Amino acid sequence: MIAAFLFSIFIILTISVMTNDPLRQWDYETFEKINIKHGTFVNFVMFVFSVYGREVVWIGVIGFLFMFGKVQGRKVAILLVITFLILIPLGIIVKDVIDRPRPDATFTDLLLTTEHNDPSFPSGHALITSSGACIMLTQYNSGRQKILSIILGFDAVLVGFSLIDVGAHYFLDVVGGILLGTATSFVMISFQNKFEPLFSIADSVRKRIR
Repeated sequence: MIAAFLFSIFIILTISVMTNDPLRQWDYETFEKINIKHGTFVNFVMFVFSVYGREVVWIGVIGFLFMFGKVQGRKVAILLVITFLILIPLGIIVKDVIDRPRPDATFTDLLLTTEHNDPSFPSGHALITSSGACIMLTQYNSGRQKILSIILGFDAVLVGFSLIDVGAHYFLDVVGGILLGTATSFVMISFQNKFEPLFSIADSVRKRIR
């Protein structure tokens, strides 16, 4: 039910971004309010999160859970990998269909990053980090596990904000990524029992590595 609701909101948002001029104008204005000078240190922190908050953090998390996360940690690691492998091509397809241009120098003079040639909606970084945080917060939340999951939740929030701050995405790009990412995560969580053979294989591989 949660996944269906989130997918529905994502579809409505996607259509609106493509067709609703007042909403796009609001999105531009919201982007301008966030994409302002925050000072050298804050801008540096935002740049770091926008660049390293996805691949570096989540590859590290998956590796850590696989090696040291015990049975539940390994299950979560496999679930994260499967979800990410689905979301990466899905995000690319949706981006190409919507084909929304990225913010550029004609729109703002506060672009801290310009190394993007792909379309803007939805944000791929928000897609991955929000889906990962959703899985962690719902599946890895017993005892001290909550500490790591909450930290990763904050990582997802900071990555989303940083993408706007550095000028890589508009606000609704990030919202779209969060909606699609969390919706897909809930679907994968509901089917995780189907992945038991993969969990067993992961245990065997880990034992051989160690």
